[in-house]
Amino acid sequence: MPGPTLDKVIESLEIALTRAGLQPWQLYLPILADAGANSGVRRTAVNLLHNPARVPEEAAPKIADTVMDVMRERGLDYRLGQQTVMAASILRGNNPEAPMLPISHEHIGMYFIPFIEQVPTSGPDQSESEAVLGHVAHMLASIARFTVVYGHAYDSLLRRRVNDFYKAQATFRDELEKEGKLNNEQRRGLYAIVHPMEHLAELMDQGTLTRDRSLVELIAENGVVSKFDSLLNQRTDLGIAGGDVPRYLWQRAGFLVVAKEVGI
Repeated sequence: MPGPTLDKVIESLEIALTRAGLQPWQLYLPILADAGANSGVRRTAVNLLHNPARVPEEAAPKIADTVMDVMRERGLDYRLGQQTVMAASILRGNNPEAPMLPISHEHIGMYFIPFIEQVPTSGPDQSESEAVLGHVAHMLASIARFTVVYGHAYDSLLRRRVNDFYKAQATFRDELEKEGKLNNEQRRGLYAIVHPMEHLAELMDQGTLTRDRSLVELIAENGVVSKFDSLLNQRTDLGIAGGDVPRYLWQRAGFLVVAKEVGI
């Protein structure tokens, strides 16, 4: 008989912590801070610290300090770094938008942007083009959040990385077509078509959530909606299933509403 899922284990743990007078972040933070801990466990911890609902305002500076320490680590595990960048870029739901973790513009430039711009090495059973696509895709929404918070300081980076994303997706798809894997290998087809849809939808959603006219305009001018629609059509034509496509469509629809409202 299978045991409880990780989500159920964490839920039980959080209930016990609350009863003991502690907040869950007080456990997750030292796990993330422990450079000797298993990187998978640390990724779980930083993912739990992604959510502003889990992190009270007074805890944010302490978490930001730990996040900075993680990004300074020598030999930082790539996937941990990826999750840490995304945690640092989450926006709180207020007006005007503010970063969940108070990390300075200077430190973002010193530690986070170099990670965003690096070329990742491929992992087991992964081509270089697949690794590049995954890296660029995962970083798009984070760049969008950073640029909104810091006066559009990273607009040019976002434009360039959107273009890099288009190139990476085309390169990976061409690679799969040459190998005859796009139609008959579900995971590869999903990654080439549906996974890019997910991250383009997430990028559009940043425009919707922030209602930042400059960001909405940047997204519209760089063809994000049309690229999303192209991938949607490819998915239908190829019969590729999987992914949370209804949510992606909802995010696209929300973006179009906001784009119209701000006159784009």
